[in-house]
Amino acid sequence: MDVVRTPPMRDTRRRLRRATSLNARMAASNLGRFDVEVTDLSSDGCRLRSPFHFDAGDTLVLTFPFLAPLGSTVCWCDAECVGLRFNRPLHDTVVDMLVGVRRH
Repeated sequence: MDVVRTPPMRDTRRRLRRATSLNARMAASNLGRFDVEVTDLSSDGCRLRSPFHFDAGDTLVLTFPFLAPLGSTVCWCDAECVGLRFNRPLHDTVVDMLVGVRRH
């Protein structure tokens, strides 16, 4: 059996993504608010698990505990995860603090 190798996708992210498991709240104009789990985070965006499908370009609001809501734009969405780009980057210190917060 031959193995077909495809070239790796080029990662165009500017910031290091950090693995995490963080509860947050998402708001979408047509769905209201709902819970999500953020699975990786950088100052520019995040990946999260969502029960809903979104289209690239959709505008959402993500709220982490103790922080003001973050406007964001959907970059991609698959069967269970969504990639977001924040409208305004988080400070690296805030990312460090959030990554240190774990689900119980």
